[in-house]
Amino acid sequence: MARRARRLARRGKLLGLAPLGQGQGGGVAGPDRFIGPPYYLLNDTFTTNRAAGAVNGTDAEPGPGRRLVVDTNGKLSLSGGNLLLATGGLAAGDPGLWYSGISRAPGRVMVASASYTTGVIEVGFDANQAGSLFDGARMTGTTLAVRAQGTQITVGAAAASTTYQFAVIQRAAGFFWFVKGGAFTNWTLVWLSSAGNSSFPGFTTTSTASVGTLSYLRVPATPWLPAPLLSDGFSTFATSAPTATDGLGHAEGIAGGLGAGGGGVWPYTQVGTWQASGGWANASALSSGSAIAYANAGKADIIASVKLTRSGGDGGLLLRFVDGNNFISCRHDGTNVLLIKKVAGVNTTVQSTAAIYVAGAELRVIATGSAFRVYYNNALVGSEQTISDAALQSPTNHGLYTTNTGNTFDDLVIYARGAGGEYAALDAF
Repeated sequence: MARRARRLARRGKLLGLAPLGQGQGGGVAGPDRFIGPPYYLLNDTFTTNRAAGAVNGTDAEPGPGRRLVVDTNGKLSLSGGNLLLATGGLAAGDPGLWYSGISRAPGRVMVASASYTTGVIEVGFDANQAGSLFDGARMTGTTLAVRAQGTQITVGAAAASTTYQFAVIQRAAGFFWFVKGGAFTNWTLVWLSSAGNSSFPGFTTTSTASVGTLSYLRVPATPWLPAPLLSDGFSTFATSAPTATDGLGHAEGIAGGLGAGGGGVWPYTQVGTWQASGGWANASALSSGSAIAYANAGKADIIASVKLTRSGGDGGLLLRFVDGNNFISCRHDGTNVLLIKKVAGVNTTVQSTAAIYVAGAELRVIATGSAFRVYYNNALVGSEQTISDAALQSPTNHGLYTTNTGNTFDDLVIYARGAGGEYAALDAF
């Protein structure tokens, strides 16, 4: 064994570090194909230079995996340990790279490193190995977006000629999207969805003028999922004593195991009176025209989501609560989505944007420092807003807000954004 280790070391292969492969390319994935952990179901670092037109059907290196390439105009090649896209492609998905489908499992991680100079690049999972990716990360111009079930959702800013790492992670249904690179110093959660079952890893473009690079694409065998800071499906809501979150506001919490968490966060501080029935929470009594309920999630930079069914007035999320005179709320009033800050007792409407009300649709806020993005029913509402008041930068209390006792709430879930290094575990992949 020692002699074998020395031989491998002379070849520049280090035991126990990724990527490691025995032999090349396709075949059945499994730990026996690799010298040491981490093990991969798919691992491609594009070791061998290949001219455009000579990539399709070749084995991933060091493997396992096999490449499926669509490249009518000969614009996809391998050189210097990278996959290169050149301008002059034919159409969306041409050129494009895919691999065989990976069996879906909660926590199945796809990691990749990519950059773009012009045009559009996408990396993630696809439903059919053709055209634009169905569930992937997308960069174009100055925009970072995700494609969730084929729908593009803007989630941040991107910069050309900058290398980004991506992690797209399967849930039982849906995905988590993480990004690291550029302005994202640490692994940052940029989006999560609860629908979709795409399983084909891929890298493609939708612009005939795209120039981009893919340095690696991997699917490790070890699953991983983030756990929320706070999760509540409102199985109970005590009105006479402090109550804790039940951890059932997200799919992984209901299933148990990997990705569960967010339960036992207490107490909910209530202004007005709150109750729960049938898995929905509502205020049974208001105080001075509104009711709030909040708990300490431990982080100010978050992605917070809740499902709202209105009866009247305003209902939505309470964010960065300090006291009754200093907090942020994001509400739907039946016509508009509102982002309102209250500082020293004075309300200021930061954003008011029309958004068609849908009963039970999800209201989401992404808060990072002074930057706030609001989403409703899986669509960005308006544009990024700035709330820079000193009092509202660091509070970690978040929860519910309503002005009507008939408004009901379900599936409150709050994740750390990631600026504090909460998702450093992804570096292992």
